[in-house]
Amino acid sequence: MEGIRVMRKRAGMTQAQLAERAGVNQHHISRWEKGRVEPSRANLERVADALGVLPWELHLAQEMVERSRVVEKAVEEYALAGA
Repeated sequence: MEGIRVMRKRAGMTQAQLAERAGVNQHHISRWEKGRVEPSRANLERVADALGVLPWELHLAQEMVERSRVVEKAVEEYALAGA
């Protein structure tokens, strides 16, 4: 869930700092941010609390990441089409 990365960086925290505040292992933060594993609801709530946001804000950040990829792809395809 790259939304965690976005919100973590916005808060000016390292993965280690977030992990400590959320009471989880830094390795888990890394895997969640890379999308290798989805955090459980309880862990998502811990992370959100540690970041000072609500869980839905993490989901919103994730949605924005995904939408920006769609826009980037469309722009790239448009440029490749010679327009």
